[in-house]
Amino acid sequence: MDGRVLLIEDDASIREVTALGLRRAGFWVSTAVDGRAALAAWRAQPVDLLVLDVLWNHSHLGDSRLVDVAMQRLRATVEDDPAAPRPIRTVRGVGYQLSTG
Repeated sequence: MDGRVLLIEDDASIREVTALGLRRAGFWVSTAVDGRAALAAWRAQPVDLLVLDVLWNHSHLGDSRLVDVAMQRLRATVEDDPAAPRPIRTVRGVGYQLSTG
């Protein structure tokens, strides 16, 4: 395989083991410890796939829609203005798109 993966994981041991497994499967893997580092890495070297660690708090009592919650948290981390997202756009019927422009 020649797919490029960006793994975002704050726990060093999980990050190392997951990256090792992906590399053994034939992927080119880069890693980041948080959303800001991931955005910088992606801008420097675009990838085919992002693997996100969702830091789900067991005491969380808000929205139970995992993807929506994950995107809200990601936007709060990487967006200058989460109410007017720029790098992460919602594409209706498809999902989300990360862009530099």
